[in-house]
Amino acid sequence: MLRLTHVDLARGLAALAVMLVHYRWLFDPPLWNPAYADRLPLYPLLWPFYDYGGAAVQAFWVLSGVVFAVTYCRADVSFGLRDFAVRRFSRLYPLHFATLLLVAAIQALSLAVFGAPQVYGNNDAYHFVLQLFFASSWGFQVGDSFNGPIWSVSVEIIAYAMFAAYVLVAPRSIAAALAVACLGIVCWLLSDNVIVYCFGLFFLGVAASLAVTRLAGRLSKRSLLSLGLALPSLGVIVAVAVAGAGQIDRLPTVLTLVCLPIAIGGLVCLDHALPPVPAALGWIGAITYATYLTHMPILMVMKMVIAALGWQDVVSQPVTLAIFLGTVIAVSIPVYRHFELPAQRWLRDRLLSPKPASVPVAPGASPEDGDPLGAEGLRNTDDLKHA
Repeated sequence: MLRLTHVDLARGLAALAVMLVHYRWLFDPPLWNPAYADRLPLYPLLWPFYDYGGAAVQAFWVLSGVVFAVTYCRADVSFGLRDFAVRRFSRLYPLHFATLLLVAAIQALSLAVFGAPQVYGNNDAYHFVLQLFFASSWGFQVGDSFNGPIWSVSVEIIAYAMFAAYVLVAPRSIAAALAVACLGIVCWLLSDNVIVYCFGLFFLGVAASLAVTRLAGRLSKRSLLSLGLALPSLGVIVAVAVAGAGQIDRLPTVLTLVCLPIAIGGLVCLDHALPPVPAALGWIGAITYATYLTHMPILMVMKMVIAALGWQDVVSQPVTLAIFLGTVIAVSIPVYRHFELPAQRWLRDRLLSPKPASVPVAPGASPEDGDPLGAEGLRNTDDLKHA
């Protein structure tokens, strides 16, 4: 079974990009004005992450499509809707629910001490209910609320439902996956609706994964390695060409619709051609969902502490950035090991039948969430690494 360890590392890089983008919230007011970007710590080194890190969310969607295809679009997989739904719920909901309660408490404390919420408003009962049902970004909301980054997982839920229908109707069809992807992207270009954008990119990942898998059966590992190195380079060349042509306003769209799918297809080629990355690096992909959902409450607490102590100037210091990133990682590792995995097992033991539908073993595959924020990565039939 293919191990998507290089894809896992890409998810870790995408998670870092999201955290760096959100670091701007620590400034008072939040540092979104490009004219003052040099106040960001280590900006000359990290500017690609600060300026274009928002594309990491779209990368998660493409990566999710890749891993779902590897996991479920296989001839030896028995696909059951109930099994699929339980695995998605047990993977995503426990940490979402826990961080939702945590952020609700943080916002209540912020209102009591500072008279205002941290980062996101709309923290009322109505938006809490939307968050409870993963519906925080389905168009019913007034704006972002509570643990805002969950919005990308909220819209990806729709892509999961569409993927389940796809597997039942047209499993392993590249043409069908591309048709759904094109439908989503065209609808997004016409309406700017983020839900159709999400499933469009998700199915681009499905199509890319299926295409590379077919190529892998026909090409040598040397050829796949060459292709795997060439495709990400091609993505970089396209991005540089667009920027060099003065089309900066179009660069984010080119990054998400062209460069990301090309580069991620190259990573899948590398996973076919190369041995897995060392097991010691496996934690990078495994904790992605935890970093995605815990970094914002950590940032909110840091923001309150800095405001209470009057230390606003430290936000521009590299040491503060290091404390933020280090804290997120230090918290995410035990959260993954001692909360996410036990919660998954507990729910699956109770919600799945004694002999669940056949599911593949894909250690090292991931993103889900999401990745945000990522997708599927099974160590065995009962233990998801990041699915």
